[in-house]
Amino acid sequence: MILVNHMNRKIRVLVVDDDSLLRKLVTEQLIRADFDAAPAASGKQALETLREEDYDVVLLDIMMPDLSGLDTLCEIRKFEDSPEVVMLTADTSLATGVEAMRQGAYDYLTKPVTLDEMEAVIRKATKKRRLVKQNASLRSAARRTDTGDEVLPSCRTTPRWQPSSSEAQSAARTDSTILLMGESGTGKDVLARFIHSKSWPA
Repeated sequence: MILVNHMNRKIRVLVVDDDSLLRKLVTEQLIRADFDAAPAASGKQALETLREEDYDVVLLDIMMPDLSGLDTLCEIRKFEDSPEVVMLTADTSLATGVEAMRQGAYDYLTKPVTLDEMEAVIRKATKKRRLVKQNASLRSAARRTDTGDEVLPSCRTTPRWQPSSSEAQSAARTDSTILLMGESGTGKDVLARFIHSKSWPA
């Protein structure tokens, strides 16, 4: 497996809870833990924020007055490239959390929740989202690739690109899963098309 990782930015988390004290506390804890966290006071505000900005994970309270957490979850899941959603619930029974996951939540946490619990789930959810995005990118690149050799741009000849190019050619000749990770503009699609063109015919 080849892993090209240019993701240096912090994990972005939207904290959605109508309890102002809890919302502020959780947001501040996540910021101190080196996340890029922001608060939203309601489901409606969260949806407005997500229409304007990209977040990796949404921590979403289930019980909210204007738009319930489950209703907000359903709306978030309609977004293209939607963030992963982790529900926050005070309900200690399994029913609420199971229903949330059935409707598309990544996981749920029962209040009161520790920073360690939040951090572990957020990182796992982010990893899943990035894998999904990279798989979609690879599928898209493969569909766009015509038969024939794909040549990397001139930067391929620079010292920075040579290790990736060499490793890509080796990986292309194996029956392995290939994961390319990186932010927009770092050349993932170009490298994906190159690997696809170098793969042995089925």
